[in-house]
Amino acid sequence: MTDAEALVEIQEILQHLEAISFVAQRDAREALPSVEPYGAQSTLKWLSAARDLFFHDREAGKVFMRGTPHLASLTQTVDLWVDQALAFAKWVNSWRALEGFMGQAGEVWTSWGEAGERAWYAVGMRWCGRNLQDAAHYFRAPFQELADGRGLEGLNEILAPAEKLYDERGLTLDAYLEGALVARRMIGPEGIESWARRGADIMQSGRGRGEAYFKLESEESLRLLLDAMPGYRPRHHARFLQMLLAAWLDLEVNLADGDWRPGHGRPMVDTDGLRLLLPAVLDSREEAIIAVLHAAGHLRFDSYAQEHVSALFARVGMEHPPLDEDQRITWRPLYARYAERMFRFQVLFDLCEDLRVDARLSRLIPNYLTRLVRLVGAQPVPPGAAGVYYAFARRQVEAFARDEAPDARLQGLLGEEASVVDAFACAESLFEDAGFPELSMEEREAAYLPAHGYNTGRPVYPRKRWEPGVGYNDAIDAHAGKEMERRKQKEEQPLTAPEMRQHDPDPDINVPPENTSGSGGRIGAGIPMPALVVGRGASREVVDTGVPYPEWDYREQRYIADWARVQERRLDEGDEARAAQILGENAASAGTCRRQYPVDH
Repeated sequence: MTDAEALVEIQEILQHLEAISFVAQRDAREALPSVEPYGAQSTLKWLSAARDLFFHDREAGKVFMRGTPHLASLTQTVDLWVDQALAFAKWVNSWRALEGFMGQAGEVWTSWGEAGERAWYAVGMRWCGRNLQDAAHYFRAPFQELADGRGLEGLNEILAPAEKLYDERGLTLDAYLEGALVARRMIGPEGIESWARRGADIMQSGRGRGEAYFKLESEESLRLLLDAMPGYRPRHHARFLQMLLAAWLDLEVNLADGDWRPGHGRPMVDTDGLRLLLPAVLDSREEAIIAVLHAAGHLRFDSYAQEHVSALFARVGMEHPPLDEDQRITWRPLYARYAERMFRFQVLFDLCEDLRVDARLSRLIPNYLTRLVRLVGAQPVPPGAAGVYYAFARRQVEAFARDEAPDARLQGLLGEEASVVDAFACAESLFEDAGFPELSMEEREAAYLPAHGYNTGRPVYPRKRWEPGVGYNDAIDAHAGKEMERRKQKEEQPLTAPEMRQHDPDPDINVPPENTSGSGGRIGAGIPMPALVVGRGASREVVDTGVPYPEWDYREQRYIADWARVQERRLDEGDEARAAQILGENAASAGTCRRQYPVDH
């Protein structure tokens, strides 16, 4: 066919499309200029494919034509990807997969070349033959994320277990992929298949349970990942960390499990005003030490003191800090006036309060700032808007460490009497500086220095000001005591009639559920976990007497630090003859106990 004959046929196809569908001929004419530079023959080939796809599936035809200009501009060719797109006509309702292909093929071509694009496309075609929904999920998934920056090697690495388990167990890519990306970051590619195989077995026993496993929402999935995840586990070293707090800050603080989950952002040490909430793992021992000291510093230097927080809310025109149902301070109203710019101000406020606390800690703890600067220096400045905040905070702590003056706008944070109100005032000053760019909720996490985190994200119990010689529990505001009493009264009320209540040899089964309602919530992160929750959520009052011991939790398959306390009591009466008789009668049992539970003398 000559070019002249091709041009005539192009006009005939356009007239045919116009007679069939106004939308089809409009989309075709709008896309034609992007393919015409490649010659009449290639243009005819493209238009014939557009017509055939439209007649096969209107949605497929539309996504093909509408995606053409972008794809043609990146590949600088037509023939190859037209043939690839036509292959989707083998299946009914394949337009979602085709849409993903048209959206990403150009970027794949640009990054990996023609051979790389062909290989990426071939993988997707295999999934089309298995399941079109999975194929759509593959073509739509960001290819660079799948490849983890290692091209086809990384792509095959993440998909090989999925292909094997689809053939063996019917595991769908839709279920597997999201969790697998997180698992690869945590445990490396060598551990993905065993983790996924376990999930495939669970999926066969129950769809809901299997989906929770792959979404990393089940304890068994998290436990497998966390056990294999490298890093420092602060809860395993809770006694050491508590000793540091007692020695340097004169604080006795309970350390509890936080609610961080793999794949849900950077692990941070947090507080609810009563306890420090530790993530399952941190990068290093050094980060854990600095993070725990810094988070406890917010308690020691009154970031959540009732009188200071009340003054803070009075500054913005509110008589009293809003409280949620658990009598915790909620921070959201503090940022209401900033509307869509609330995250920008929150990060600046947290940054200023962090610097105030770091300055105070440096006067109590030798080399605290030196170690913090070393930790910060080991991390690169994050890209984008978050990097501006990060770099600013880094310059200030480096100035503190050199005993130099920080930014002039932060001078009010250095005095012994400086409070969270002063940090708020400094943040208002920085907010006027256009050099700090706008931040989204997703970007703000990267703006914080290592071992630092959100100070005003989680609702907190208000506290009395710290005083030397006052015990930790005595320093808690009366709100917390009232809340504990309210919880106790609620737990004493039966949930159902006695004859209808489930009884189980494990007493935890019969513990009434926690109240997880509340209007507080983290800033932009939904409803928070309730206060006074340790482990699985059984509520308990803090007991300070006795000798603390860890206790094995058979459901979570781990020790819970300092969960049980042994209360020693000396016997008032004794009968040596009777004791000897009992030991003699039970000699075999005593010997078994000694062998099973040896004691070092």
